[in-house]
Amino acid sequence: MSGDTGKVHIVDDDEMVRTSGKWLLEWHGYEVETWPDAESFLVGAKQRAPGVILLDLRMPGMGGMGLLEGHGDMLQLPVIVVTAHGDVPLAVRAIQAGALTMLEKPVRTEAMLRTVADALVESERRSRKQSEREELLRQLEQLTPRERDILTLLAQGHRNKTVGEIVDISHRTVAVHRQRILNKTHSDTVTDLLHRISRLGLLDQWAMADSAGSTPEGDD
Repeated sequence: MSGDTGKVHIVDDDEMVRTSGKWLLEWHGYEVETWPDAESFLVGAKQRAPGVILLDLRMPGMGGMGLLEGHGDMLQLPVIVVTAHGDVPLAVRAIQAGALTMLEKPVRTEAMLRTVADALVESERRSRKQSEREELLRQLEQLTPRERDILTLLAQGHRNKTVGEIVDISHRTVAVHRQRILNKTHSDTVTDLLHRISRLGLLDQWAMADSAGSTPEGDD
């Protein structure tokens, strides 16, 4: 196992758990950082993927559930919940709050290593998607207001001629704008671009939520 596969964050108030977990994972080639509580993790951890969070549920202060339920939108890395109180309702609650999976203490070495490895694969997938999302956002931000309006109308399934009538320009000018949009976003077709926008969760930001299920008609 190579240490550059991702960092493992152990968030647990039990020093023995932190120490033994760090030793085990580092022995198998992982980079590990430990945190005594959820608050210190939130303040100090760099969450750029790939990586994974091993999170104890029951800790003083905010606790693991508090972190998941109150700050889950800030957690960029997959969360493996580790608890000595692995009752089903708590497990369901943790998963609903965003945890990837759950392990019960004492955790067997094989289960720990397998689960961390799987979570890092998921983290890498999320990292690639986030990079794609940021790149597409950068490309879309290069569009002019007119190009943005035209893209929205094309997303609603309108042909070039209809778009031209709506924005009061010729369909040939629409075609020019259309090609500029494709060039700026490195897309082959408008349909391809819209699929990327939808897949990367950017429909709402680009006022296209109503057209998520539509497919633009062919060029005139």
